Amino acid sequence: IHFEEQLRNGAGKVRKWFWAGFLLGLIPTVLLHDTNLVAKISGSYLPAKVDPLRRVRGWAPAVLAVEAKRQELEEQTGTETFLIGGHYGVTGLMSFYIPEARDTASGDEPLVYFQHTGHLDNQFSFWPTYTNRVGQNAIWMRRTKSPMTAPQIMLDQFEEVIDLGISTNYYRGRAFHLIQMFDCRGLKAPSDWGQETGEKDVK
Repeated sequence: IHFEEQLRNGAGKVRKWFWAGFLLGLIPTVLLHDTNLVAKISGSYLPAKVDPLRRVRGWAPAVLAVEAKRQELEEQTGTETFLIGGHYGVTGLMSFYIPEARDTASGDEPLVYFQHTGHLDNQFSFWPTYTNRVGQNAIWMRRTKSPMTAPQIMLDQFEEVIDLGISTNYYRGRAFHLIQMFDCRGLKAPSDWGQETGEKDVK
């Protein structure tokens, strides 16, 4: 309001400062909304580690690879197989990018779940959980920075957990995400999970 009044009173510098600020803000705003423009200007993409859009890019192929592994396990064993995310972010991504997951997301038995802890961890704690899928198999997935051992929560909940290793997800030639998967076979009854991850009332 102050500078608009100054401009109306003929302060020419206000107009210059406005355009300087506008242009100064416009350039980084455009680049941050599409960092691929950097390659058009400089000839090379930003390194993955410094790309501010790294967290939201390149997930579709990674998630579809997890779904392919699920289908492979289901066909191999003849047992219904679902997906478990070890982080709410990848759980949401799988629910979004996998067509069957989108179709079943609002039902009583979705294809994708967040790992069940018996606690209110995040928004997925209000979704249906997989406690009623006893005897079925699952693929557990999480983004990682280095190889991890089988998560204890899955060891408690399944009869057998097999490390499927790490896969690297690339986006336009750059390694964006490391994904680790575990083949989890034979979901136990919740009463056999142990105190921490067993079914309990949340108050």
